[in-house]
Amino acid sequence: MERTMLICVEAVDLDDRAYGFFAEWLLELERQGVTAIVCCLRRGRMPAYRAHEIIELPRGGSLISVVRRALALLRVSWVRRRSYCAVFVRQAPVFLLAAGWLWRLLGKRVVLWFAHYQTPWMAESAAVFAHSVVTSVPEACAIRIKKPIVIGQSVPTERFTIPTDKPFDRFRTVVIGRVSPVKHVPETIETFLRSAFASRGGECVILGRATDDASRDAVTAAIARHPNVTWTAEGVSYDEMPALLGSFDFTISFCEGSLDKGILEAMACGVIPIIVTRAAVHAIPEPDRWLAVSSYSEAHDALERAAALSPDERRALANRLRASVVERHSMRSQVQQVIREAFPGAAHLA
Repeated sequence: MERTMLICVEAVDLDDRAYGFFAEWLLELERQGVTAIVCCLRRGRMPAYRAHEIIELPRGGSLISVVRRALALLRVSWVRRRSYCAVFVRQAPVFLLAAGWLWRLLGKRVVLWFAHYQTPWMAESAAVFAHSVVTSVPEACAIRIKKPIVIGQSVPTERFTIPTDKPFDRFRTVVIGRVSPVKHVPETIETFLRSAFASRGGECVILGRATDDASRDAVTAAIARHPNVTWTAEGVSYDEMPALLGSFDFTISFCEGSLDKGILEAMACGVIPIIVTRAAVHAIPEPDRWLAVSSYSEAHDALERAAALSPDERRALANRLRASVVERHSMRSQVQQVIREAFPGAAHLA
């Protein structure tokens, strides 16, 4: 029990596009000597854990399903109360609303991870039951009831690496993440098409599914007019991401929200970002902040400047960006910081 944690997360599944990384996160937790009882809504393909126990809670969106799920979580929390001494809730505050009161009554230390450009009432309410709230960057969490502790994103930098044969002389560009209004994907495509990237034979790949019909229609119309713009609408599995990202040279993001983990994974693979988010300062070193833009015209200027770089300059830039990700956003560092929050005064970490 001394180093056992109850974890609540949406999914443990390497094939899940959003939560595939968490299956690997649990491996790193194991390497740090911590055992977990994991309650999730979906379990799928995963590594062979030595000691972790994965429990699948009832699924479904009906009121009855929600009640059954809450009761199942409460049952695990109570029956296994002597088997764990801390709780970590990853991004799903509804778990805290269901069982946070019990965990506090049992004397368990509770840590909530929350990172999103919007903070719903549910997250603010759930934070009442948490001893600490952790997040990726300051811009990713506006919970007011407790000051969030910044611990970076969780990029497995041993998996996401720069390919040894990367040429640094092409203009393959990727737009990462769900296609939604906040991503401004049609504007991203137009900016790419007006740049030297397109005139030099570059291609733009949209990587992610659409969240609404309007976004789907807008992107479909844009790629129909331009043969050098393609769309991988269903995305790819977590296992496929490192090799795929390593094949690109640049990424563009006009999302003004928090720092997307997909962008950091791309940077770890040597992909150079041109991004709008205010959180760019937490990933891009000071000399290279011209890559952080605040308008479409600034983005166009940044693309032109990037197009003028020599292969050696691009390689040096990519190495600096990767080093920043390794320093601030590695999975190992994040896991260690969660452990410190969950087990204050814990023994030396691996």
